[in-house]
Amino acid sequence: MLAGVLVSLKTLIVEDSAIYRTIIARSLRAVEGAEVIGKASNGKQALFFLKHHDVDLITLDVQMPEMDGLETLVELKRRGFEKPIVMLSGLSDQSRELTIKCLQLGALDFILKPESSDSRENQKELQLKLQKIVGDISILSARREKRKKKPNWLERRVCSVKGHSLLPPPREPKPSLLKTPSLVMIGISTGGPKALNEVISQLKENLKLPVLIVQHMPPHFTKSLASNLNERCALEVKEAEAGEEVCPGVIYIAPGGLHMELNKTNKLSLILHKKQPVNSCRPSVDTLFFSASGLFNPGELVVLVMTGMGRDGAAGCSRLIQEGAFVGIQSEESSTIFGMPRSVAEEGNYHEIFNLSEIAEFLNSL
Repeated sequence: MLAGVLVSLKTLIVEDSAIYRTIIARSLRAVEGAEVIGKASNGKQALFFLKHHDVDLITLDVQMPEMDGLETLVELKRRGFEKPIVMLSGLSDQSRELTIKCLQLGALDFILKPESSDSRENQKELQLKLQKIVGDISILSARREKRKKKPNWLERRVCSVKGHSLLPPPREPKPSLLKTPSLVMIGISTGGPKALNEVISQLKENLKLPVLIVQHMPPHFTKSLASNLNERCALEVKEAEAGEEVCPGVIYIAPGGLHMELNKTNKLSLILHKKQPVNSCRPSVDTLFFSASGLFNPGELVVLVMTGMGRDGAAGCSRLIQEGAFVGIQSEESSTIFGMPRSVAEEGNYHEIFNLSEIAEFLNSL
């Protein structure tokens, strides 16, 4: 059984396709730490089921008759349902757009439906994806339980920062650190679309810095994310393109499936490539951060690591903070998952912790 799993996650499958309901159920039964306790073919059936059963996890199809995934999610949130919801999406434009909206409303994550002609291959692929998500939820639950317990003698020797987590103290920023910022870089993963929606919608036209974002997401979906955020932001938000110049007042999102790097010859520009994943991610936050190493003077670079599982970005922050970059992390209490910010904080490679509601104000002040 997975470390930290005390009981299996009671899971409700919501999917209109009988074939996919079967594939999802078989996949989940092969996942340690998950137990299928119910199935529903649309949102209405799911809501009725939830009146009589407690569940720990819902897999929710995006497109369904009668009541689709978005409508169901809105109603679940209205009713105060706070357990993890994982969307299952196809690749159509409508599916991608609905998926992004669901993530912005608080769905934990999404899985792209495998579309092989071989149902066994589909089940195998889906099982691997579900295993990772169940593992992430289990780790998150274990950490939440650990925080409720009294810290041991070693934990008491480190500093309590902002009262929400036991972390090493932040580094003291030099007076000149934020006097001449020229670029903002953001690394983010699970919970990212919701967090980015809050931050980017509040950015003002007078922010004259370029912003580069690596959001862990598969191909095609980052374009939908950029388009959605562009409608909500006073600045231009776009999916990054290979070779384009990095311009002030533009927000660039790394395309899913491609690493994004900086190139500085005459002008600052973007390189996109499909080399091996880093930290099991492509795009990788560390890949972007390391590409900025040596390109900027102290005080010119602002780095933010926000909600997400894993350690992507930690090594890059360690390098960049030594070169004079300002490094901020999202707070534990406002993160969906504190994994990525924690990995930076535990090494003491940060200057400030921001609640999500404070990040836009900070960026607007640059």
